[in-house]
Amino acid sequence: MKLIARGKAYGMKPTKLETPCIEWLYSLDGQGYGRVYRDGVRWRVHRLAWTDANGPIPEGMCVLHRCDNPACFRLEHLFLGTRTDNATDRARKGRGRGNPNGQPKKITDAQAEMIKRVPHKRHAMKRAIAGLGITLHYAYEIRRGKRRPACAS
Repeated sequence: MKLIARGKAYGMKPTKLETPCIEWLYSLDGQGYGRVYRDGVRWRVHRLAWTDANGPIPEGMCVLHRCDNPACFRLEHLFLGTRTDNATDRARKGRGRGNPNGQPKKITDAQAEMIKRVPHKRHAMKRAIAGLGITLHYAYEIRRGKRRPACAS
């Protein structure tokens, strides 16, 4: 059965964040992407959603997010692009290695304070940072005071 058609069983439930995204609220990888197994193969949820709706992803192509939310799998927020397109998109959005201080994405002071208050449980942190566009490692560094996030303008 297709991912989108399975609805609630596959994470399509309302999120606590005010967002137009449909966020995967179950298993997330370290970069915040939803992950699921189908027929013994591990998929990133946004790639599976794209494949279910549009067929196989052409070789050499990536499924990119317009919303810059790795947990999102809303089809209207996804588009195909090359690795070069992905790198350009990442740089334009202020993420990646070229970003000042090596920060994956700018977050607000309020979001950083929220991260510091999340219970010391991995799944709680994953859910708290879903949609922020930051990695689990980065969130833990904020909590430990090793990173001082740049304020989003």
